[in-house]
Amino acid sequence: NTIDGNKALFSKPIENFVVRDITAAQMILSFQINGVGRGPGFRTGIRGGGPICTLLWPQKRYNDLNTTLFEKIWTNVINATEKHDLSSAFPWCRKTLTSENDREASGVELWNFWATPSRVRIFETSSPSACDLDRRLPIGNAVDSYVTCSYGANYPSQLFRHPLTPYYLKSPGVYLPVHSKAGSLGFQEWPLLVSPNRQKVNDEASQLGARVLDLSQDRRDVVKKHFGLRIAMWVFGFEISQATAEAWHEKFLPSLAALPPHDAARIHSFAKDLVSAATVANDALKRAFNTATTNPVNKGKPKEKRKPDALVAAFFNRMEPSFYRKLDEVIGLDVSIELKRVWAKELVYTVFDLFDEFTQTTAPESDGRLARAERTSKADGDLRRYLSRALNDALEIRSETPSKASKPKNSKPK
Repeated sequence: NTIDGNKALFSKPIENFVVRDITAAQMILSFQINGVGRGPGFRTGIRGGGPICTLLWPQKRYNDLNTTLFEKIWTNVINATEKHDLSSAFPWCRKTLTSENDREASGVELWNFWATPSRVRIFETSSPSACDLDRRLPIGNAVDSYVTCSYGANYPSQLFRHPLTPYYLKSPGVYLPVHSKAGSLGFQEWPLLVSPNRQKVNDEASQLGARVLDLSQDRRDVVKKHFGLRIAMWVFGFEISQATAEAWHEKFLPSLAALPPHDAARIHSFAKDLVSAATVANDALKRAFNTATTNPVNKGKPKEKRKPDALVAAFFNRMEPSFYRKLDEVIGLDVSIELKRVWAKELVYTVFDLFDEFTQTTAPESDGRLARAERTSKADGDLRRYLSRALNDALEIRSETPSKASKPKNSKPK
């Protein structure tokens, strides 16, 4: 099915494939990190299949020089919360963990980085070989095959909280890692990615950002001194569906790590308001598009609504630059009502611009162009009457009715 369905994006059907031993080690690590369930007894990774990883990734020092790889890695080193017996922390120093009879692994902190949900044994070639994956490597010890076995280690979610991954509240007391998916890493997910990791006593936050972004006061001062207030974060992960890696997603986004907690909380709250309003606008746009482009009756039976995936992607992509500009404008300043009004106007302008574009380029239904024009006109009017009021409610601002033709300042459609 993988070959016939042309799904061999990350798994290539190549005969006599040989890789160097160091390449095989990297492949096994990636396999364990992103491991997916492949059937009974085959465990997923410690964060499930295809988790999102988040790293602080400072690009420049305070003197505008590029940072080194060491500086980037150092920024993500966090203090251990417990003492470790290294003889049991690493998989090559202890007996293999298995999960027969529903046996579960206990919560050893370093297992977050060296989890072994899959049992893999590799077989080396009889003589030194070149690496078919990376021709730059010299000839040396190589691997040409491997086997897997079921019932690798089973890591309960409630015992392991990976410091590089954001989590969401699934049920009382149960947090699950955020996974990469189609459309991931848009600005609408940014508040989740940077959510405060610390919780108040007896309080369950619906979202928790990666612990690596939650710097202590002393460490925050050091990071700010070296890299300034604006530190990027690198967010990445495989999109995995039905045990198949379908895509790789990554983005460099702004973080709040170097800001004082009260400033970070204020900007985070503002960002949630902006995303809430954008979600309202996007939902209204989708409803109007479906009304305009779908014949409500087809031979007496309701017709399935269109799924405007391209429209949704276009909306969030077009609004993303403005979203991050708004966040940058409020660093060190109070959030003004005027800034929210500008965001509302930009949303309205973008919604109507995309509505016109997509309704004009979508093929009409079988009832013809005249019926389409009538539906489009009705959808346009309903959208106009609803949208401004809904956005003002979402942003908690006084009613103001931007018109379709009024173009907001500093906003240009792509």
